[in-house]
Amino acid sequence: MSNACSHTCPGYTGHLKLQVRDNGGGIRKSKLSDPQSLGLLGMRERAMLVGGNLVIAGARGKGTTVTVRIPVETSS
Repeated sequence: MSNACSHTCPGYTGHLKLQVRDNGGGIRKSKLSDPQSLGLLGMRERAMLVGGNLVIAGARGKGTTVTVRIPVETSS
């Protein structure tokens, strides 16, 4: 990752963005804050541990999108 980031195009923001989408039923909003959703909680905690953030959005019948942004330091 460091090598890819150091050779990136102008306009690089210093963050790596990973986004995964599906075309399933869409996650329910109640699941996003459900304390029993340990997988979601674990993903959020891991993103925060590296200074990033996780956003999960879903629309009924239109799937779910999971986006994580983490800062990436480049070597000069």
